Amino acid sequence: PDPKSPVVPAADGYVAIPNVALPPARENTYRAIFDATHAADKPAQLVPALNMAGSELNALAVAHVPMEKAKFVVVFHGLAVDGILDEAHYKAKFGIGNPNLKTIAEMKKQGVEFYVCGQYLAGEKIDPKTLVPDVTVRQAGRGGENIDIRGERKAAVRVLVDGIPLEDPYYG
Repeated sequence: PDPKSPVVPAADGYVAIPNVALPPARENTYRAIFDATHAADKPAQLVPALNMAGSELNALAVAHVPMEKAKFVVVFHGLAVDGILDEAHYKAKFGIGNPNLKTIAEMKKQGVEFYVCGQYLAGEKIDPKTLVPDVTVRQAGRGGENIDIRGERKAAVRVLVDGIPLEDPYYG
């Protein structure tokens, strides 16, 4: 069967495989932080972390998991920040419209929260006014990002960088 992308059409789709060991369960709540550090390979492509988060939303939707059970956060810093430039600034930099904006809007409707590292913006002298308004600037603390998901302690939320677990350098 063909992959389905019912929630975020620009992101990778999902193929439901029958009789798998651990299929998505409707009663579970899925919490994830997607650390957006890499830019897209080409300006017309999605930032990889947006594609990853969008594909996970698609997977949950295909499995009939209610979207309110997805508690996702995307944090931008590094070269991925180009992906959250507003339309005018993206077009000035790359010569085309920003392909990430529609995806961000679709994901925001599903409750995904978007943040950008204020320390990165300050260090690179990026004016927050050049970014899409759907992304909130956060202050860094302890040399890392502070992420809050309503109802959860920071220690209860696993952070993935490009799909790899990131251990908190402060707590080891």
